[in-house]
Amino acid sequence: MFSWHRLMISNMYPKDVKMTYLCATSSRDGKRSLPSLLGYSYTTSLSFIFSLLYALCSFKSSALEAYKPAFSIRITQSRKPIMRSQRIAVAGGTGKIGRHIVEGLLEAKHRHSFEIIVLSRSQSPDISYAGFNAPVIPVDYQDQSSLQKVLNEFQIDTIISTLAGRPAELVYITSQENLLRAALSVPSFRRFAPSEFAIESEQISASVNLYQNKLPIIQSLRQVKQQRPDSFEFSLFECGVFMNYLGYGNTRPEGHKAHGHLAHFPYIFDLSKRSADIPGDGEKEIWYTRAEDVGKFVAEATQLETWEEYNNMAGEILTMNEVVRLCEDVCGTEFNVKYNSREELAARISPAPEKARANFFVESLIAIIDGECDIKRPMNLNKLVNVQPMGVRQYLEQWWGSH
Repeated sequence: MFSWHRLMISNMYPKDVKMTYLCATSSRDGKRSLPSLLGYSYTTSLSFIFSLLYALCSFKSSALEAYKPAFSIRITQSRKPIMRSQRIAVAGGTGKIGRHIVEGLLEAKHRHSFEIIVLSRSQSPDISYAGFNAPVIPVDYQDQSSLQKVLNEFQIDTIISTLAGRPAELVYITSQENLLRAALSVPSFRRFAPSEFAIESEQISASVNLYQNKLPIIQSLRQVKQQRPDSFEFSLFECGVFMNYLGYGNTRPEGHKAHGHLAHFPYIFDLSKRSADIPGDGEKEIWYTRAEDVGKFVAEATQLETWEEYNNMAGEILTMNEVVRLCEDVCGTEFNVKYNSREELAARISPAPEKARANFFVESLIAIIDGECDIKRPMNLNKLVNVQPMGVRQYLEQWWGSH
């Protein structure tokens, strides 16, 4: 009789709940009161309690008397709640890498069911891509209450920050911190991705001053994770160097599309001049990812049930000398290659405030020599999601090939 009771009670509860029965010693008179039969440790819905009471009370008293040992029920969750993103806000999604991520999300709506909004400092038209639209909501990143109102109105559960610009302290520290604090007051909120999308800030910040401004939000996210271990996740999405910078100076009719939505400038390689400005001996590896593929990777990552703290992705990993050989092969000509020592690069840094942008790139070249850009983690996102990124040769052939 007990086995039938157990089956009946088990079938009454959802499959994702594990039920464990613990036998207890008999009472002196061998009888069981209803409260003892309901000795379980779980806060559950009233419907389950009433259903269980009805089932137990329906048993014939003789059956209960026949079964002498008492039993109690302990119910425990067998897995964490699903964390898959359903309502996503992209902060800074109107331009540059943010726009690529928004487009990646819109394209992914053909395969997944979720909603997207774009947060922007200014009024902008909706973003349309792949047959779907994402509304652009103007916000003030210095006003936590207004941020909270927007996030709550759209019941946002995931925030992807692509904020960038100057002053760096205001953008990377204050604005992102305000965004996080506002989100923590929204009941639906559970995921945050800070503005990374390059080399790990913690790895490169010793040489590149700009990245020091990205560290505070990472520390804040780790603190929140400690406080909310079962209901909050964050991830640092890293993609190395944008492959699109290899498209700088393309003069074809649609050559401007080689950069996607990114700013136009050369980084190490200038194919329009058939030249390369290489830090060190050229044997350090560079990991390249096309900005369009970053959008696809991040979009698919939102549908993972759990986020790892680091989500690294790459289109291809090559040494700088290997990239030179590819460029020469595709362009059909020898490149003018300059190899720079650390001292030569350090001499280029200027104390003038207007040279901050130029200094940033020189500092990143020094970081390559110092090993701060070395690949220290696996490209786990390449294995976790189904994205087939473009390789360097394919990109070069598309924009610089003889076709």
